[in-house]
Amino acid sequence: MVFPVVGGTQDTGYEISNSLRFNGGGDAEDVYLTRDYGSAGNQVTWTFSCWVKRTTLGEERPIFAAQAEADLSSGDPQFAIFFHSTDQLRVWTNAGNAGIYTNRVFRDVGAWYHIHLKGSDSNPYFNLYINGVEETSFATDNRASYPGGNNTYNNSANPHFVGAWRNGSIMSLGMYLANVAIVDGTAYNPTEFGETNDNGVWIPKKPDVTWGTNGCFLEFKQTGTSADASGMGADTSGEGNHMSVVGLTATDVTVDSPTNNWCTLNPLTNSEATFSEGNTEIDHNGSAGRFTVSTFEVNQGKWYFEAKLLDYDSDSRPTIGLSQSHKSFGSTLVAASQATNGVYFLPESDTYQSNSETATTNIDTSPTTDDIYHFAFDLDNLKFYIGKGGTWYHSSDPSSNSNGLAIAVSDYYGVSTGANNTSSDSAANNDWQFNFGNPPFSISSGNADAKGYGNFEYAVPSGFYSLCTKNLAEYG
Repeated sequence: MVFPVVGGTQDTGYEISNSLRFNGGGDAEDVYLTRDYGSAGNQVTWTFSCWVKRTTLGEERPIFAAQAEADLSSGDPQFAIFFHSTDQLRVWTNAGNAGIYTNRVFRDVGAWYHIHLKGSDSNPYFNLYINGVEETSFATDNRASYPGGNNTYNNSANPHFVGAWRNGSIMSLGMYLANVAIVDGTAYNPTEFGETNDNGVWIPKKPDVTWGTNGCFLEFKQTGTSADASGMGADTSGEGNHMSVVGLTATDVTVDSPTNNWCTLNPLTNSEATFSEGNTEIDHNGSAGRFTVSTFEVNQGKWYFEAKLLDYDSDSRPTIGLSQSHKSFGSTLVAASQATNGVYFLPESDTYQSNSETATTNIDTSPTTDDIYHFAFDLDNLKFYIGKGGTWYHSSDPSSNSNGLAIAVSDYYGVSTGANNTSSDSAANNDWQFNFGNPPFSISSGNADAKGYGNFEYAVPSGFYSLCTKNLAEYG
């Protein structure tokens, strides 16, 4: 199971409050930021820096690209930083076919990476750093063939993209981005944008740099769709180089960040489902019995989350609960045989299952589209609570440890979702959106936990907390 490598275990005084969620998977692919540079800057000396949390693996996904106008309808970018379908990180410039492809792959969907690239006028012309350390092991390194001069197209008088490139259709991003920095005219080291803390972890640092003519700093603090200071592509560097917004909405501005990392679903645990909305939405469209677990696991504390039912198939049993996923990782979930590894709620059958025992819970026999369920699990007292629409079922009250459903085994648990078909259906067809405090859907009321973290539809029970690393550091 993935444990986050950065986010919330230390207080350094500098916090990144927001990121932008670029949807990957599903049908919403055309989402990106763009700006057509009116005049060329310094194409030789520059810096690009950002923080990335991956969501879509095994597909080509661009982070940043510069393209000639003539190539937008059919052609490749002249310069790009992107994850390849092999999950290698690649830097590409068309000049001299000078690219670098990392040997290592990046498949941790629960962690934030700092990616830093600087360009200069001497061999090797551009240097790549990951989490503050220069990358030196490459499957391909053609930088020696780069002709030098103004050939990278970065800072050229052409369209630039964050989260996409165009070649007739759109190749769009599937990840979260935070603190995107584009510098025109100076090749900065990564130490201007990050630092190593006392625990040896690379963490963000507030940049104090000269941005240059075409430079910009994207902090994603606004939710507007215009290319101005109120837009999602607002430039906070002071240069006023705001980016245009394509396909993104206010719910794509999130609080998931390198300094407070949030729980999501883990696509590595289910190869048959379709994941989207930054791994907070799942379409159970594969074989019946497959299940998915979250990126975070906990073995103590009191935790709260919500789930919205997008599509309900009465012939397929949707389940949400907890899984000892380190014991059943990658296996199929059939409630009767796998209940010893967790605790599950099956709404349409009005049952709750734990430790191979089934109990009627007087919960909900008629799930409908857009129902929002809320869940609380108490690993200190081994209790599980289920509610819908603001009411806790089974006459329970998480705040007072009243009438909770028993969790039989004390262990590490992750949030789990699956679908178990009935005998008349061979496939699992249920869609959910999960809100661990970083919602993919609009919230009508707005409720945070006692630490001020999260944005929930319903009130968080007293003593319970959202699944983010700030809370895990204190209560997990």
